[in-house]
Amino acid sequence: METEQLEEQKRGVLLTIISIFLGLGCLLSLFTAFTPIAAKLGIYYQVVLVIAALVTGISAVGIWSNKKWGAFTYIGLSVFNQPFLYIMGWWNLGALLVPGVICVLLGFKLKQMK
Repeated sequence: METEQLEEQKRGVLLTIISIFLGLGCLLSLFTAFTPIAAKLGIYYQVVLVIAALVTGISAVGIWSNKKWGAFTYIGLSVFNQPFLYIMGWWNLGALLVPGVICVLLGFKLKQMK
């Protein structure tokens, strides 16, 4: 019985990689938000970037902890971001491809998460 519970609680390599990737993305986005390049794009860009980075960081912690809320938080952010980026004129294929792949991978791991 203890072995089964231990197996359920394991994060696994894929979720570890996703967590680290999202955590690094969070840090890079926070750094980028305060650069002169981001300032040239306007205050709205900077605010949205900081909010998205913080939500990404929170979801990375949840995924690292093997919690479903972390996956759902990231998936929700990704879905919310797509029309927002398009409306603001900042959308590109990378804005869909990277989060899309991560969301699909998280979807496969949801049953194993708590």
